[in-house]
Amino acid sequence: MLRPEQVAAELKPLLKGVLTTLEKLEGRGRVACDLLVRGFSDAHFTHQRAGSEVLETQLVHISGEITVPPEDGEIDALTHRWVNELARAAGLQVWQDLAN
Repeated sequence: MLRPEQVAAELKPLLKGVLTTLEKLEGRGRVACDLLVRGFSDAHFTHQRAGSEVLETQLVHISGEITVPPEDGEIDALTHRWVNELARAAGLQVWQDLAN
């Protein structure tokens, strides 16, 4: 079972690490981030309000843009978007904020 908060707890440090590396390399401006998520085939993505569905694919591509260095709340916003994209890949009708 995958819950949104568990997925966010894994994705957020990953995103922070990438941004820290870019900052150390003196990167600045908008950055496109593409993430290929593998190995979740047959995992149940569940949320108390949105229900539960099986992530049937072996590979999910999620993406977004972020500023380097990130603005306040930008890391949380992109992490939340990625969680919603994984929920959609599992077939959940994400019509509300899964972070709450």
